[in-house]
Amino acid sequence: MGPFDLQPLWVWTNHDHEVGGARSVEAMDAEEATVRAFVLPHRRDRWISGLASAKRRGKTTGRLAHWPDLDPRYAHHINGAAQATDAILADLVRRKAPTSCWVISGNSDLDGSEMALTEALERIVGELSPSIVVCRPGKLAYYEGEEPGERYILERS
Repeated sequence: MGPFDLQPLWVWTNHDHEVGGARSVEAMDAEEATVRAFVLPHRRDRWISGLASAKRRGKTTGRLAHWPDLDPRYAHHINGAAQATDAILADLVRRKAPTSCWVISGNSDLDGSEMALTEALERIVGELSPSIVVCRPGKLAYYEGEEPGERYILERS
């Protein structure tokens, strides 16, 4: 099996989050790796502890609306026609995104969900639903802000 073949990385679902269920180690590791890779160093610990806390998670994901402390060195703005859902999907696939992803979102219906990458992008792009779609934890993600056109590929080598 290759490194980008579909493997279930997370078992925690949004339903578990809503009823206060515990997240899997894989989910926590994926979120922490993503925060450590793409959030400014002086804000990382706050993001990690906020996402890990059932009590503070909603407040933390609410910060996704307006450039949530992302490190601009790793955020590549998507311009013009490349902002279409199909173009974003093609760009992520070209960068070796797997077919499934993990979603961190200000939208509680999406937050804490593992889903097909295509479904996640269809539900997030253009819907003004601030989210981070984690493709490869700590390596590749997609950020959609609340403002129209606020779309970025997050990538670290």
